[in-house]
Amino acid sequence: MDDVSETLRTLTAMQTMAIYRRATLDTIPDGLAVFDANGRLALYNTAFARLWPLSEEELEAEPHLASVAALVGKRMGSDRIWPLVSEYISAGDVGENGVGVQAQRIDGRILWVILTRLPLGATLVSFEDRTEIERFEEAIGLGSALG
Repeated sequence: MDDVSETLRTLTAMQTMAIYRRATLDTIPDGLAVFDANGRLALYNTAFARLWPLSEEELEAEPHLASVAALVGKRMGSDRIWPLVSEYISAGDVGENGVGVQAQRIDGRILWVILTRLPLGATLVSFEDRTEIERFEEAIGLGSALG
């Protein structure tokens, strides 16, 4: 009979790391998503699911970016955010530092979208909701919200 204790230790360690990874991501208030080189959702946090009203079941299926955009479009309407994300992910050489852009969502929320290339062609997309900050700055004359 084979000794499976090493296999069990390895599986336990992997499960523990997955729990730590998810718990760590969920402490970050910005919506985070990692899309692999083929455009499939590989990782996300709870803030991402809340920001783009997507269920755990929909996200756990590791949908393609096009499917995520279509689901969001059905529920919220279309804006320029998801085409921007898609363009960046499918672009070839975009540099190591990534790009950041402020964009207005169809419901008026103002987001700072940061796209960063990761190893193996994956892309980290972070969505910071800056609506309140932009509105405050506009109210006191320091800036202007997207219009």
